[in-house]
Amino acid sequence: VEVLLSRTTGELGPSCHSSWHAAFKKCQLIFDPSSLDAAAQQNFYSIISPHVDPEAVFAFGQGPGSPSLMANPRVVGLNFACPDAASGKMVEIVRQRSTEESVLSAVWSFTLETQKRLPLLADASSSLLLPRVLAAFFRAAMSEVLNNGLSFAELDKAVRNLGFSTGPFQLADLYGIAAMACAVKEEGKRVGSSEAGSGEVLDALLAAAAFGVASGAGFYVYPNGQASGKAKGVNRAALKLIRDHTKSERAKTKGASGPKQAASRVMWAVVVSAVCCWEDGVVASAEILDTALVVSLGWPPFRGGGPLAYVDELGREPSAKEMTSLGLALPKAMTRSDLASFRRPGSTSL
Repeated sequence: VEVLLSRTTGELGPSCHSSWHAAFKKCQLIFDPSSLDAAAQQNFYSIISPHVDPEAVFAFGQGPGSPSLMANPRVVGLNFACPDAASGKMVEIVRQRSTEESVLSAVWSFTLETQKRLPLLADASSSLLLPRVLAAFFRAAMSEVLNNGLSFAELDKAVRNLGFSTGPFQLADLYGIAAMACAVKEEGKRVGSSEAGSGEVLDALLAAAAFGVASGAGFYVYPNGQASGKAKGVNRAALKLIRDHTKSERAKTKGASGPKQAASRVMWAVVVSAVCCWEDGVVASAEILDTALVVSLGWPPFRGGGPLAYVDELGREPSAKEMTSLGLALPKAMTRSDLASFRRPGSTSL
């Protein structure tokens, strides 16, 4: 990034980098996925914007954070979901109140035609769907590993046996350990529960430069890096990190759940998170939410076609009973007497 900025601003000499200046002038979309805090985003925009077309669109990972960028009609958020080849690709486009329709149209076309990904429109006033549900998926899985003495590879396999295209730990590698760590921390703040073990393990992996598929190691090892995304075995360093954490007081319930029950609890944690997202109006409809989680999370399509449809298929009362039996907190929507179905016409969130 430093080299890019120096080339852009001409600090190394305009004669060497005139081609870069010309190239930036032609850019229609400038995407900065790495600057997640408001100050870094504002700094990036301040340095780059003088060198691009005034009509160019700026996009930031998970959305702009500073007030001035939020008010800019040509700034949006782009949250690239997990690059899981088995279940497809998706991008959340985060719209601000000030975002121009022409900007949305341009970003929508870029997502579909250039990136070959399915766009999902999210409103900046609500939390992002994909990081929120991915975090719930991972937090539930890590809780099972730390509290019940299961190996993460064993749990990943059990979750895949339920029909998911990818287990939660390999999904973390694909999504990126840093991005998952950020999502887990934000979800912890939202629900008022830190789940310290999840964050500690992810932070330790980051400290060991195990960033996931991109670096060749995360919870698993990937000899070919991003070229294939196929794991060639578990990362022994990750095994040791988890063993160290399970030596704490949390590990006293070892053996309380087998892989099948643990995987079921993880799956239903995703359902609970999906229902809560629907309650909060994170996306426009249950159909969009279900489609997004089939495509990006790898939810088993044969289970209703999505977590909300799965509840409709099983019935709210049996679903609520299952959640309770697994020790999960019931979302408000599960006890609403006026709600017959999440997906029926006219059904709206709280």
